[in-house]
Amino acid sequence: MQYWLMAFLIVSCDGPYTNPNRKIFENTSEFLNRQDTAKVSFVKAKEIFQKYHNENEFKKLETLFYYFQDDYYFFGYHTDPLRDKENKVWYFLEAKISAETGALVKLNESIDWKENNDKK
Repeated sequence: MQYWLMAFLIVSCDGPYTNPNRKIFENTSEFLNRQDTAKVSFVKAKEIFQKYHNENEFKKLETLFYYFQDDYYFFGYHTDPLRDKENKVWYFLEAKISAETGALVKLNESIDWKENNDKK
């Protein structure tokens, strides 16, 4: 009986389960695999966000790519702690860019972000 159950599980599995809604960080194998199927590459999405950044003159904010999720690239900013009264770094999700169309959707959300997350 145990062998039948084991054989059934092996045959019925298509591979490891991946959650399509989870955040995928840059420089991971999963991120690179998604680039193969995306109509808008990460480089192009970065150019779109940089153009938005330049047009809106957020010169004192450092641009940052956060993650890829639900076929969108999420971009934003972090502040300079030397310019903050509390000497704190603030993180903002400014926009998401569609990997299908390249359309930019404004978000303007403050988020809690750990500095080591953007290094993944």
